[in-house]
Amino acid sequence: MSITDIITGGLVGSIITLIIKAIIDACSSHIAYKRELRKQVFHRKTDVVERAMSWYQEAVDMYSLFQMAVQEYDGSSNPVTVEKIQYVSTQTAKLMQETSAKLNPIYLYYDFTDIDKKYNVAKSAQLINEAFVLIGQIQQHIVPIPATNERELEIQRLWFDKLKQTLDIAASAMNNQKSAIVEIQQRLRTEYQKYMK
Repeated sequence: MSITDIITGGLVGSIITLIIKAIIDACSSHIAYKRELRKQVFHRKTDVVERAMSWYQEAVDMYSLFQMAVQEYDGSSNPVTVEKIQYVSTQTAKLMQETSAKLNPIYLYYDFTDIDKKYNVAKSAQLINEAFVLIGQIQQHIVPIPATNERELEIQRLWFDKLKQTLDIAASAMNNQKSAIVEIQQRLRTEYQKYMK
């Protein structure tokens, strides 16, 4: 074996070692990049889920409070019950304004179409919105001054009956919303439980 063969063999061996090291480094960098990307997505996803879960829980609480107030409502202008209904209406309106910031980002990571269809979420949301509009219109016609004659009393009774029907429709539609929310929350919790093991 000549010196040239030894030098050539050493050179080829060094080049092969450098190529293998470059391939290993490239693979390691790619793996590290993917790991970092998954970590960032996980953190972002967790942030989105936490905000959505908070929104969902507030919605369930408001829907439950509204349903309790509707059950208490007997067609009279009981100030406690009326105040509860007005409070829930105001809080629900605020909650709906927060939807785009707190709730919409979750749909980037999750698909709840099956749950939406199962509980007919779009239709029940529409019924709730229409009911709140109607409640506002009815409240404009109900005079807080006691009726002084039989005709005024009958008109007030009709308005309160219509209000009660509208409240019942909204409360019933809220059952669908609550059921969908509870199922979504459970799905999210189940997914995150696998990270706790």
